Amino acid sequence: MLYLEIELRVSQEEFKQIKQNKKEIEKRFYRLDELENTLKALKLRYLSKHRDRLKKKLDEMEHNYEDLLNFEKRAMDDKEFLLKIRHQLSKENYELRQQLEVNSYENRDKT
Repeated sequence: MLYLEIELRVSQEEFKQIKQNKKEIEKRFYRLDELENTLKALKLRYLSKHRDRLKKKLDEMEHNYEDLLNFEKRAMDDKEFLLKIRHQLSKENYELRQQLEVNSYENRDKT
């Protein structure tokens, strides 16, 4: 690489102004660094809160899913139970009708 050197001649007042400007620029860079650090800290805080909120939501969804699975299992058990009762009632109903018919024929015969 080729570097060129330039020599500038300035008065004392101009030199003081340049030094002052340099200090002002350095202060701005320092403030910029502070702002970047603050921004990073705020970003991390936001991401942490966002992560916590998402984790809470995930836990809630997992809990709701477990409840749904339990509900589904209970519904299936209830369905089986009700089908057994329906079958039992149907069987009893059939037997009662048979008895009623037998009683009906017996009563006809008696009269």
